[in-house]
Amino acid sequence: MELFKKHGEILGRRAELLKQMENRREQLKILKKQWVKESEAAHHRNTALLQELQKIEDHLRGRGHLPHPNVLALEPNDGLLVLHRHLFGPHIEGSHE
Repeated sequence: MELFKKHGEILGRRAELLKQMENRREQLKILKKQWVKESEAAHHRNTALLQELQKIEDHLRGRGHLPHPNVLALEPNDGLLVLHRHLFGPHIEGSHE
């Protein structure tokens, strides 16, 4: 009789664990869908920002406000800082000059 009782407990615990695993799997599917949605939205925002920056650059280049591309290429990691310094002067917050 004791063995039969243990067997029932084990089967009950197994059913609990299977249900928990299924619930977790469903939660992960929902999280993945949310992540994909957020990732796509971020991609679209980034694309729009890049297009807007390109328009601004084209506009400024057309008005003669941008330095030659070789000047911006001198500091590729700080290109925006170089551009900002060119447009607004070297005395900007965070500038180390």
